[in-house]
Amino acid sequence: GLTVEEMFGPRAPAPQIDAQPLSPLGDGGGRVTLASIGDTFVALPLSGAAVSKGGELEVHARPTEPLELSLGLGYQDAKITEASASSPQQVGSPVYQVPDWTGNGSVAYTTQITTDWKLVSGADYSYIGRSFSGNNDPADPRLRPSYRLINARFAFVNGPLEISLVGKNLANEVANLGDSRSIAAETPGRPRLFVNQPRTIGLDFKESF
Repeated sequence: GLTVEEMFGPRAPAPQIDAQPLSPLGDGGGRVTLASIGDTFVALPLSGAAVSKGGELEVHARPTEPLELSLGLGYQDAKITEASASSPQQVGSPVYQVPDWTGNGSVAYTTQITTDWKLVSGADYSYIGRSFSGNNDPADPRLRPSYRLINARFAFVNGPLEISLVGKNLANEVANLGDSRSIAAETPGRPRLFVNQPRTIGLDFKESF
């Protein structure tokens, strides 16, 4: 049989990442990290080749003992550098399915509220920038708009018992995760899309044995 390299071309090398801790944050602890991603050459079996450039910034801090914060920001510029006869993508066009900007933030708070009960709470936010999908028509890619997700969790813990209120996708964002290549033809004006889970709020009871 054929190897993966024979079927799809050589594997992409690992990104050249240069991560530098910039400084500690306050007496409570924390750090700031800046990571720059060098040029990464990627061989694409149907689109020739591409180069990805970018970087990311991460901040982690603990202003007080029960409070922990984190923040992240990333940018990636992935462009076609070599055209292929089997793909309509031209040199300079963006690599499909790769968002340009990404971001995230989170806050966690843990504290003892009574002798037996402890509060473990947290919330997180994530941003995924726009990208393009050529699943159905590589010559006319579809824009996948940016989207934002917010989740939160408040848990009361007493030894092995945990009672938590959980909320996912609190803003009820409808995210386009990609268009589907269905066997059935699409109805004009009604593309088939993969979407995320809608707003979900619930109670969770858990006990460890």
